[in-house]
Amino acid sequence: MSEPFDHDAALEALAQDIQALRAAEDDLRRRKATLRTDLPRPSDPIAARRFAIAAYWTAPEVPTEILAELATGLSGGKAIYKFTREMTARDSDVPCMLCGALLVVQSREQLQRLREAGTGRCAECAPPRVKPLASLREAPRGNPPLEPFEREILQLHADRDQSATMQIEWLWGAHSVDLTPDQVRLYLQDPDLGAAAASGVFRDDYLAWLESEGGVQCGSATQSGRRCLRSVYGASHEEPAEWVQRRARGDYCHIHGG
Repeated sequence: MSEPFDHDAALEALAQDIQALRAAEDDLRRRKATLRTDLPRPSDPIAARRFAIAAYWTAPEVPTEILAELATGLSGGKAIYKFTREMTARDSDVPCMLCGALLVVQSREQLQRLREAGTGRCAECAPPRVKPLASLREAPRGNPPLEPFEREILQLHADRDQSATMQIEWLWGAHSVDLTPDQVRLYLQDPDLGAAAASGVFRDDYLAWLESEGGVQCGSATQSGRRCLRSVYGASHEEPAEWVQRRARGDYCHIHGG
């Protein structure tokens, strides 16, 4: 015959386990916080940079920002941008699945992904990227030309100095906007021009916003000098005016300090 289940004792034991877990989590947070203050800081800039690079690859628990500040003498996003841009590629400990050569990585995040996957292909063995034919590319998004009936109606609004409601191209499909009389005249001249004016931005910015799907491209550059293709974290599906402001600020992705 089994012993009766002690409900209260089980709950008390569970509460003790949870309390111990929370204490361990608090201790871990405190230890992580001390990494910034307790990190060795060589006075020699060359030694500091050498130490920061070695710690970057061997101590992933230390935030990149702390190591970047130590290596560059700068702070925040500027430090991360300079530190990661000057970081040289290195061999990983993961071999190519085809030729066996060690795969080359550009960042410790890439190294971590490779280790988790356990395999990959080197640049020599990777299949070539096929670019789509220009004839097959999707035409740039925008508002279609006005139908004769639509143009006639809008012209009446413009002649009478009246506002009008139109459906304009938006990230999520058609979007209803109220055009002022001046915006109606712009829409008659060019639907994209009128839609941009109603959105509070210039025509080129409006079309670029549609093409980007509302995402903001990182303002940093890769080691090859090309514009980083990653998106700024938290900058998706922005409305046109906010999107233009985020893009103008030159925000960075999570790799380059965002």
